[in-house]
Amino acid sequence: MTCDKIRIKSKNYCIGDLNKKAVFLDREIDARTDIDIGYGEIFKNNTSVWCAIETKNGKDVFSGTDLLGTNTHDIITRYNSTLVSKKFILLSSRYLKILRVQDLNEEGLFLKFVCNERGLSSLKVNEA
Repeated sequence: MTCDKIRIKSKNYCIGDLNKKAVFLDREIDARTDIDIGYGEIFKNNTSVWCAIETKNGKDVFSGTDLLGTNTHDIITRYNSTLVSKKFILLSSRYLKILRVQDLNEEGLFLKFVCNERGLSSLKVNEA
């Protein structure tokens, strides 16, 4: 029996690849006294960073909303330990929910955020 080595193929990123601005957010649920709405959400502790955006192919999203949690975007940033605890990313008027975080190549240089597009902030379905 012979053993073949498996080569791990990964993409190397450079600082020049980080050409988009994104805002990383913490979300808190706020109890409201309104009869129609049982809660609201507040985004706090905003952190703006430069990033690279990779949009995934083959994803159909009804009205810009997907509640199932499939990967629609990969966001790559410089390594920053404060970003690991964030739950959402704001790109223009779209919110991306962070599904998981990966330290690329385990080098502590770049972080990859696997995200799901939550949709436009103005859509009522996104209040859940």
